[in-house]
Amino acid sequence: MADGACPGCSAPWTKGKPEFRTTCPACGAWMHVCINCRHYDPHIHHECRAAATAEYVADKEKFNYCEEFVLAARPATKGGSTSRADAEKKLFG
Repeated sequence: MADGACPGCSAPWTKGKPEFRTTCPACGAWMHVCINCRHYDPHIHHECRAAATAEYVADKEKFNYCEEFVLAARPATKGGSTSRADAEKKLFG
């Protein structure tokens, strides 16, 4: 069973590999997203270590249909924000 965390609120995830459109029961953030994948690396081309076999995904924080997805132990953050709510809070105060 895969254990990880929500990329939006960091709630623990112990329900195995999230399906494509799975959301966090605590905050509603997408779980099957690039920033929540073990292959995500913001320092390499297309930000994915599985890029040779995975299709390019432009929005790393939106659900996707990548078959290479492996739940990371801890989600990464992109641009310093972990969720849309955090970004809106920073923008609008």
